[in-house]
Amino acid sequence: MGPKAQNRPVFEKLRKECNIVFEDECRRVQWPSSHRSVFEAIEKLNGFTYDTYRVCPTGNNTRVTALWKVDTIRRVRKLVEKAKDLVARNEATWRLACEPLVFSRLSSELAW
Repeated sequence: MGPKAQNRPVFEKLRKECNIVFEDECRRVQWPSSHRSVFEAIEKLNGFTYDTYRVCPTGNNTRVTALWKVDTIRRVRKLVEKAKDLVARNEATWRLACEPLVFSRLSSELAW
């Protein structure tokens, strides 16, 4: 969702002053070297699908791995539902509702 109609002239003026350009696609050779690792990580994540995280029914997964995958699927479903509810809301509302779901995994204790 873009800026409101009454804010568009101010937005466009600032965009031009700051030399901000929105492009639909950026080829790999155009990636800035300072951000290459981030773009590579995003590209790798783009290849994952829901089926990638499905718990394997053949028993090839250990119990711990299976539980981790089940928990991940549950959290992803919750985040998707929350995002669907907030489609028409502003960014601040969206972030306030979704960031805790995203960052909760980072605060979890990891044990090896």
